[in-house]
Amino acid sequence: MPLLHAQEEELFDHSPQEIYGPQTTLFRTIADIKYNQAGWRPVVSSIHKMHRFTYKQQAGNKLQDLGNHGTATKPIFYV
Repeated sequence: MPLLHAQEEELFDHSPQEIYGPQTTLFRTIADIKYNQAGWRPVVSSIHKMHRFTYKQQAGNKLQDLGNHGTATKPIFYV
């Protein structure tokens, strides 16, 4: 029985392996296509401020609008 267990360990490697990483997932942006930039870019593992989707969030939440898409915005604080 121990011989069978040793053969099984040789066949199956139970050590964790990184299959997916920043180099396996590639992407292109709309600007790449618009300006005819060739190639794919790897995903940067230190994504910064990726959670900011709307224009107000990208401006640091220092703008206000009516809450609808496409409405005018103005700064909260005086310029």
